[in-house]
Amino acid sequence: MIYLLVQYLEEAIDNSAVLGPLGVFRWVEFRAILSIVLSFLIVVLFAKRTIRWLVKQKIGDNPSFDHKELDQLMKQKANTPTMGGILIAFAIFVSTILLANLDSFYVIMALVCLIYLFLVGFVDDWLKLTTARRKPGSRHGFYSGEKLLLQLGLAVILGLFIH
Repeated sequence: MIYLLVQYLEEAIDNSAVLGPLGVFRWVEFRAILSIVLSFLIVVLFAKRTIRWLVKQKIGDNPSFDHKELDQLMKQKANTPTMGGILIAFAIFVSTILLANLDSFYVIMALVCLIYLFLVGFVDDWLKLTTARRKPGSRHGFYSGEKLLLQLGLAVILGLFIH
C-alpha cells in the first residue's frame, strides 16, 4: 500500500522538498529492510498477548507418542500453546501488504503461497487439537504423506504459473 501510494504521488514527491524523502520507498532494498524490521516488531509487540490468548483458549498441544520414553521426555511440554504460525504469518502478511509492490506477479504468488501453507498448518493443528472431541481412534492431524502431497501440489501449481 505504501509503495503504491508513493507511486501514485511520484510527481508530487519529485517536485516537493517536503515529500522528497518519501522517494526512498522506491528502493526495493529499503523496503526489504523495513519489512524485516516491521515483521520483527509485529511479532515482538503481539507475541505475549497472542500466547496469553492461546493459553486462555486452552489451545495447547499434548504430545503423545507410541513410545513411553518419548512420552516421559515430552511430558513437560504438555499444554504448550500451539498455532504460533498465526503470529508469524500475520507479521509477514502485514509487512508485505504495506511495503511490497502489489502489482508484481511474484509478490502475489508469494502471498498465495503464504496463505496456502498457513491454512495447511492451521488445519493440521486444528485436527490435532480437536482429536479428543471426535470419536476415539480418529486422526491426530495430517499424515506426513498428506502434508507432502499438499506441499507438492502447491509447488506444481506455482511452477505452472511461473512457466
